[in-house]
Amino acid sequence: MRTEHDLSSCDNEPIHILGSIQPHGYLLAITTSDYTITYASENCSSLFDEPKLLNEKVIGLSALDEKQRLKEYLQQSVDQTNPVFSPSTFKINGKKFNLITHISGDYLVLEFEPKATEQELLETQTRLGEIMLKLNSKTQELNSLMQVVAEQVRQLLGYDRVMVYKFWDDWHGEVIAEDKIESLDPFLGLHYPASDIPKQARALYTKTLTRIIVDTTSESIPIVSTNSTPLDLSNSQLRAVSPVHIEYLRNMNVGASYSISLLHKGKLWGLIACHHSSDSFISFEKRKASEIISQYLSQVLELKNKENESKRLISFNKVVDKLETQMRQDWDVAQGLINHDSTLIHANDSTGAAFAFEGKLYLTGVTPSEQEVKEIISWFTSYRKGDKIFSTSNLSQFIPNATKWNNVASGILALSLSSEPDEVIIWFKPELITKVNWAGKTDKEISKDEDGNIRISPRKSFEKWTDQVRNTSAPWENAEISSALNLKDKIQSLLELKSNEVRRLNTKLNEAYEELDSFTYTISHDLKTPLNTIKGYLEIYMEDEEAEENPMLNKVIKNADLMQKMLSTVLTYAKMGRDEFTPQRVVLKSIFERILSQIKQNRDYDSIKLNIADDLTVSGNETLLYQVFLNLIDNAIKYADAKRPLEVEITSQTVDDQIILTVRDNGIGIAPQHFMKIFDLFKRVSNNQEVEGSGVGLAIVKRLVSKQEGKVWIESVLGKGSAFHVQLKKEQ
Repeated sequence: MRTEHDLSSCDNEPIHILGSIQPHGYLLAITTSDYTITYASENCSSLFDEPKLLNEKVIGLSALDEKQRLKEYLQQSVDQTNPVFSPSTFKINGKKFNLITHISGDYLVLEFEPKATEQELLETQTRLGEIMLKLNSKTQELNSLMQVVAEQVRQLLGYDRVMVYKFWDDWHGEVIAEDKIESLDPFLGLHYPASDIPKQARALYTKTLTRIIVDTTSESIPIVSTNSTPLDLSNSQLRAVSPVHIEYLRNMNVGASYSISLLHKGKLWGLIACHHSSDSFISFEKRKASEIISQYLSQVLELKNKENESKRLISFNKVVDKLETQMRQDWDVAQGLINHDSTLIHANDSTGAAFAFEGKLYLTGVTPSEQEVKEIISWFTSYRKGDKIFSTSNLSQFIPNATKWNNVASGILALSLSSEPDEVIIWFKPELITKVNWAGKTDKEISKDEDGNIRISPRKSFEKWTDQVRNTSAPWENAEISSALNLKDKIQSLLELKSNEVRRLNTKLNEAYEELDSFTYTISHDLKTPLNTIKGYLEIYMEDEEAEENPMLNKVIKNADLMQKMLSTVLTYAKMGRDEFTPQRVVLKSIFERILSQIKQNRDYDSIKLNIADDLTVSGNETLLYQVFLNLIDNAIKYADAKRPLEVEITSQTVDDQIILTVRDNGIGIAPQHFMKIFDLFKRVSNNQEVEGSGVGLAIVKRLVSKQEGKVWIESVLGKGSAFHVQLKKEQ
């Protein structure tokens, strides 16, 4: 069984400071100031015929020829900014070696390797040219290109097996191309766990493009030094191999190994992994040729990925453009994203989406339930910590109970729209149950050595083993993430446009209010003053006994009174909705008692019944509510049926956090076709034309109720009476 100890131990193994090298070469590390030898592999003594090398000047070694050229080369190496300096050929005791240099901390590292023959150099250059020609003719399809790479690299190196090995998002690998001798079992299509190539090894593959292991059966050569600090061999060509990895290769019956890194945008994309059944040395020149292949393939990978991403992004962005058109046509973000043939789910490869905006939640496609989506949104807003976008193909890694949503939401792409925590878009992808063929069971063995120390043993089995992958969706591609960010920009642009439109309308509204103030002043001053004068002269004239009995004059005075009343109500309607107020606790029964007290001062209406609880309260403005119910009760009295005694009843009911107050009468009633316009300004729909009215009272009621975030509506039967209902928010 795999444990956390396995993975962390492998990932923490210090493979860059193992303190030894492979035996096919020789290593010295010298100070950059005076070229004093501070580190030396033990086999250097025999190479240079010097029993004592430490603290000696490398220029003074008698076995090295061409000392002046060597001195110049070392100075160039110190000045060189690249990690590995191009090698130069030097003779040691008459034998040619490649001298490869690099800087490691305060030291210049010198590595000596056997020099390739002239014939081998010529063959390598010829083969490299042929390979590049073939690769250039196979750039249309990535998988076929990688197969050609495997075949051509095997011909270049002469190894038994060459594989192209691609890393997945979780750093496990898959063999996507292979060329081998017939006697070997195929590895094509097999997957290898991330622990087979631990994190620090992947980091070194990014720094140095090639890594050779010449002989898995040989013993490494220790490095001796006058310095107690181990030498960092991260960029070393000769660096020894981790004992765990050597055992791993031996378990695979591999005698020599060679790896070529494949990078994409500077990150490790995969490897060209080469295995040989016996020991095999690859010259530096051949390794450089394979680096050229690696660099070429890295460029191809970047080009192919750009092409694929570009095609996908163009397709998704066409949908985003359509969504923008829909939002602008509807002048509504939610409607434009949800209520059309093209919706949020078409902006990527999701199967469902949720849109939380302005306190509402909209769902489209196949999604978890509304409550479950709210749970995901709550997690995202607390987890993201300022991140505007988040994606995962395994939601259960973050929300343990998310496995219950696997069929619709194994993966999510979440996008924050604003600083408001609950304004987000979340796309969903369902679980993609897949079978993965592993190269043997992926568990490592843990044992203890004689001293009781934990020892990790690499796995021994590489036979095909099939496992089922659950709780994982298809991955979110870069094109999908880019499309989501593009959509966010479109939404924010529309919201800004709407905000500007609101500001523009507010400016026009303020201008209209100013015009209304001027208009109302004109009514109050220029109309009321001459009207009062006319009425005054008529009243003087009516003092004459003959005139008093003139019905026409009486009618003129009565209409003048009505006009004065209409002017007052119009002024009230024009001004009442503009003043802001802070909602307060209002006791409803006290309002109605004041209204009835006022009405009964002038009339004797004992038939008005009040059935309101003493403690019934709402959140609103007492003055405005007083005017609302005064108008409704006055309206019931005004439109009473002369054929029967007036009956008015005021009742209430509570529904959730709302209170509905009803003023019910047995008056003349209203026909149903008039219900829609009864609250419009100057609309009188009375069936009794003898009843005086301005057509403003109910318009005032509606405006005052709306100002307090309430609703008003009517139920009525012609000839039997009416009921006006007012819904208000209960005081919390």
